[in-house]
Amino acid sequence: MKTCPNCGFHNADGRSVCKQCHQSMSSVAGSDPPLPQVVQPSQPQTDPDPLPPPASQPPIIPAPTVVPKKLGLWIKVGLGLGAFVVGCCVLLIIIGTFAPSPKSTANAPTPAIAKAIEADPTKAIVKVAEVAPTEAPTNTPEPTNTPAPTPTETPIPATATPIPRIEISGSGQQVTDPVTLPSVVSRITFTHQGRRNFIVTVYSGDTSDLMVNTIGKYKGIRPLAANAPVYFEVNADGKWSILIEAMGPDLEAAALTGSGDYASGLFAPPRQGPVPYNFVHTGTRNFIVQLHCAGGSDVVQNEIGPVDGSAVVRYPDGPCFWEVQADGKWSITVK
Repeated sequence: MKTCPNCGFHNADGRSVCKQCHQSMSSVAGSDPPLPQVVQPSQPQTDPDPLPPPASQPPIIPAPTVVPKKLGLWIKVGLGLGAFVVGCCVLLIIIGTFAPSPKSTANAPTPAIAKAIEADPTKAIVKVAEVAPTEAPTNTPEPTNTPAPTPTETPIPATATPIPRIEISGSGQQVTDPVTLPSVVSRITFTHQGRRNFIVTVYSGDTSDLMVNTIGKYKGIRPLAANAPVYFEVNADGKWSILIEAMGPDLEAAALTGSGDYASGLFAPPRQGPVPYNFVHTGTRNFIVQLHCAGGSDVVQNEIGPVDGSAVVRYPDGPCFWEVQADGKWSITVK
């Protein structure tokens, strides 16, 4: 064995170059002088199996969560029901905000129904009906299609027994004692035998009304309505009389003829609404015709002197009666 003088590595006999450092071993005893050492340039050590450089990789996207079909269906149904409930709540809130609240009528008083002609004592038919108070509504079945009732005229009251008449007579200027009229609306017949003024004024409480104002002889019928006792103030130059009687029915009074001042009995209108009439008057002074009904009063003629013409009379609810002021013959007939 030979030991390398350079690195100390033990080489086999007969080697001239060290196996370890590749130097000559001539410096060993009995060997050649050493050769100059040649230094090999160092080579960079490389990995015998180099790995390829890492390539750019795409971003990792998580896999979508797979929902079972049945579970997804129930989720959709639940969301749909929730949206429907929310919509219904919003709609109810809007309706409750803008809809008017109903007013309670359980304790509302029901006024009496009164039909009356003007409060003037010379023209009135008073009919008052009390209506029972409305009770609280109850659960009643739905109404059926029942035909509307046909309106009927207020029946003309029939006198079961004759009502006593009131007769007052005198002469010259006098004020009568108070009397109570036999009915709410009465017919008063006045007569006068003198040649000068004949003026009659009626008083009831604090009200008064001129019934007659003429000169000379007179006979006429005037209507009078009052609920309280009345008395008359008469200014005359001769004998006079006052006859008071209840206004009863006169079924033919829708068309009539007469002379001078007159008040008819109660009659039913031919029909409600407009009805054409003929009017005739032969006098030279006022010709005034008034229609008094339970539904109201109307002046249908207001002329002076002779009249021969036609006009429309509008009938409200009955019954009715005519009041005529004239100084001659007259007629009222349906055209």
